Amino acid sequence: MPPTTGADFAGDERWGLVTRVTASRLFGKAAQLRELLLFLAEKAIASPAVEITEQEIGSRVLGRRPDYDPQSDNIVRVQIRRLRQKLEEYFVADGLHEPMVIAIPKGSHVLRFERRPEQDRGAPPRRFPRRVRPAGSARRPRFSWWRQSPFSWAGFPSTEANRQPGGRERPPQVRSGLASSCEISRPPS
Repeated sequence: MPPTTGADFAGDERWGLVTRVTASRLFGKAAQLRELLLFLAEKAIASPAVEITEQEIGSRVLGRRPDYDPQSDNIVRVQIRRLRQKLEEYFVADGLHEPMVIAIPKGSHVLRFERRPEQDRGAPPRRFPRRVRPAGSARRPRFSWWRQSPFSWAGFPSTEANRQPGGRERPPQVRSGLASSCEISRPPS
């Protein structure tokens, strides 16, 4: 089968949608995502049943060598995820009135063109509920290094140990003498 070009799809509604999306402000500075969308759209329109491989996308669109290993280089998965996010952003903002939407199902590299129901065109975007954590699953504790005092890293006592019962911080006391001229000590509690 000879290679197809965008000119072959001039009258196709799906190709018109793809050209509007790539001409939008969201894809203005994203040349690689534009090229990826055009490539995936040509493949999806010309032969929708054929699955596109990561290696084919990497070598034809993203500039990788034809023999590169997609298992060690995840550029295709990363760019597909970024394209998926850009498409979702487009159809919530600029493409809100489009009769069709372009979707890339997770785990696939083939575009899907889906008709948008009449009542959803021009409607404000739906808010999806936040992911709910299953009962009994604990949230991972996060390391809060930015909350620690830089003085505790340098070996000085932390500010919590220097507080009086009333909440005020105790002033440091300097010991006099030659041997301990640099020592700072706190009064006993």
